[in-house]
Amino acid sequence: MTMRKATVTALVLAAALSLSQLGTLGEDESAAQWIELMRDGQASSRKQAREALIAMGAAAIPVLIDASYDEDDWIRWEAVNALGSIAFDQPLAVIEAIPALVDRALYDSNSHPRWRSLWALSSFSQEVVDGQVVPSLQAGFDSEDERVLWNAAVASAYFGRIEAVPFLNQSLDSEDAFQAWEAVYCLGMVHNEESVALLAAILTDFGRYEVRLVQEAALTLGRIGDPAAVPALLIALENPESGVRWRAAQALEELGGPGAIPAIKAALAHEEDEFTAQKMREAIESLEDRPQMSG
Repeated sequence: MTMRKATVTALVLAAALSLSQLGTLGEDESAAQWIELMRDGQASSRKQAREALIAMGAAAIPVLIDASYDEDDWIRWEAVNALGSIAFDQPLAVIEAIPALVDRALYDSNSHPRWRSLWALSSFSQEVVDGQVVPSLQAGFDSEDERVLWNAAVASAYFGRIEAVPFLNQSLDSEDAFQAWEAVYCLGMVHNEESVALLAAILTDFGRYEVRLVQEAALTLGRIGDPAAVPALLIALENPESGVRWRAAQALEELGGPGAIPAIKAALAHEEDEFTAQKMREAIESLEDRPQMSG
């Protein structure tokens, strides 16, 4: 047996022994061991530990709450993800985790556990969301910390609260590129007429905004579904970036009328990117098949 094979065999046997020992531990100790197993960074280990923690259900909750404050970003993500997964089947058992999930949604420095915490909080009943989750999240509006204030706006938008809209509109021009992206994305959840005009301006002011932001603005306008955005989306069909053009075509398919067809056909006539051309063809076909409004 070569040295390399011997080393691998030893590691496999050690892992098997470690996993077999988990069954002899108490519930808290077992859950903590699964958390530690995640730290090796291997996808298979994380998957096994994730599934085991979720299967433990309520018994794993205290350890998962502690892990949601771990210094490792991905351990925190795994912890809030597991809490949300358990909440879908045992929501009453996970209520004790709401303060920790709210804390992560407002204060986590990493966007991944922060957004996953919002998903986890959405697993509770509407009564719990309205009575406990949203008020706790909106307490962040009282913070003097701009980052917490912003996270409260994102969280409010996630749960469809119109109070978030002024913060979102204002942040479209944020120097923080990710904050600006979050603002655009969240306006697909809550918005007002000013939001549509501001998003349309992002599409038509070529070169001012990052491409990723312009792409997201096109998708968001499609989700909003306000016909007032159609002129800006038609202009976006001529954007130098194919990623903007195909998203504009997709948005027009969602909210445009037959009047948009000539402009899409004109753009298609000189489109060189095949994926974008296909999106334009799909938009044209969809709009042509759409029942016309009478009189």
